[in-house]
Amino acid sequence: AKLVAKDFGKNKVYYPDQKKIPGRSSEESSKTASETARLTATKADLEASVRTLMLEAQKARQTPTDEDLEKEITTLQNDIATTEKAVLSLRAASSKGPQVPPETVKKVQKALDKAQKRYRLYKRACQDVLMSLNMSDKQAADTFGYICH
Repeated sequence: AKLVAKDFGKNKVYYPDQKKIPGRSSEESSKTASETARLTATKADLEASVRTLMLEAQKARQTPTDEDLEKEITTLQNDIATTEKAVLSLRAASSKGPQVPPETVKKVQKALDKAQKRYRLYKRACQDVLMSLNMSDKQAADTFGYICH
């Protein structure tokens, strides 16, 4: 293509002669427009997929790991065992007569209630994890070796 010079004060600007460049046909223009529309739709689909994957990744990061659940199970089992021992000793003492002050009974009952509440929360979390994995209690027992009961 031939270069054309145009003066702008002291400056000269060179650009290709537009008359020598072949024009685009309407067929090429419509092809380009349809290709642009197709690529725009593909881009929108991919962005939606990325958003979905980001949400799934965020949900996966918030789900407790097996190690976290095992620690929680152990803690809850220890809390329940300790509370049961305390309750059994209080029952044995109360059958002999009023040897335990009422404040202690309330304290132990409060600890028992707290342990039971934590166990219910663990059980709910465990069921949520199994539901997100589409597993039954039996499948979890076979796969992981424990049941959420």
